[in-house]
Amino acid sequence: LKPLVTCTTPVPPSCVLRVRSMQDGVVAPDCVTVEADGRAIVAADGAETSRLAVRWFHAGTVPSRGKVRLADATTCVPRAWVEALLESEGEDLRRYGAWVHSPTFDGYVKLEDIDELTPTAYDGSGRMLLVRLEERPARTARTALELGRGFFGIGIVRGKAEANHGTLWRSAVQLGAAFVFTVGARYEGRGSDTADATKRIPCLCATDWDDFAKLRPHGALLVGVELGGTPLDSFEHPDRCVYVLGAEDHGLPRHVREACHHVITIPATRHDSFNVAVAGSLVMYDRMRKRGESVDALSPDQTAIKLP
Repeated sequence: LKPLVTCTTPVPPSCVLRVRSMQDGVVAPDCVTVEADGRAIVAADGAETSRLAVRWFHAGTVPSRGKVRLADATTCVPRAWVEALLESEGEDLRRYGAWVHSPTFDGYVKLEDIDELTPTAYDGSGRMLLVRLEERPARTARTALELGRGFFGIGIVRGKAEANHGTLWRSAVQLGAAFVFTVGARYEGRGSDTADATKRIPCLCATDWDDFAKLRPHGALLVGVELGGTPLDSFEHPDRCVYVLGAEDHGLPRHVREACHHVITIPATRHDSFNVAVAGSLVMYDRMRKRGESVDALSPDQTAIKLP
């Protein structure tokens, strides 16, 4: 057999990277050893190893902006190895389910349904696994009884104007939001704040959508506010949700919109585009009116949220 090849990605001793070796044209049994420090040592005889890139991202993130880890591997990669890599990077696989892109089906297949994965060739010199992380349905299907009457948050993705964030924050305080957020804000500071909103509810600040996916509360549905969705006047607001608004100039990014569980639109008589802070305020008022709530009537436990 040819010399062994060392994988650069650390894996736990219980995780085995399987490759097939060949001697005199006969396929030998899978051969693998694991060093004490957890690195997988794989036999490369008869099997060409190539650079493996594992790219993963949360639903709502453009795949090309996902994180990447590199390793040396052959054509078959075990599921346990991929799971170990994701967990070593801090991904909570109890909260998020992993889906792997399949060229055969031209779509994503649940990682838990696959024992061994075949990476896709790219650039003629390496292979890639594309992994999409989505919050598990069990996290968003808990009963309202478990969390009281629920909660909601609201925020802007790639916001451009500081004043709009401040106005939305003030409205959120007045209309019963549990928190506000920003994702990739294109300004410094926290906006206008004439109502001392910073002392009333928190603001979650995320650098990108992947970051926000980990910050947002467990079990909260994503509700996008964008043209072409369900009319607001006929929309039934979820008990626990996060309202996602797009930027003033470009609206809601396509990948974020696709990650939303619902998309709603605010009807208008003339021009159908509202100022982002006004749109958010209208959505929150509609929620309060339909649910028969007032901010003064809400008890502290009804507006509290459980952050990850």
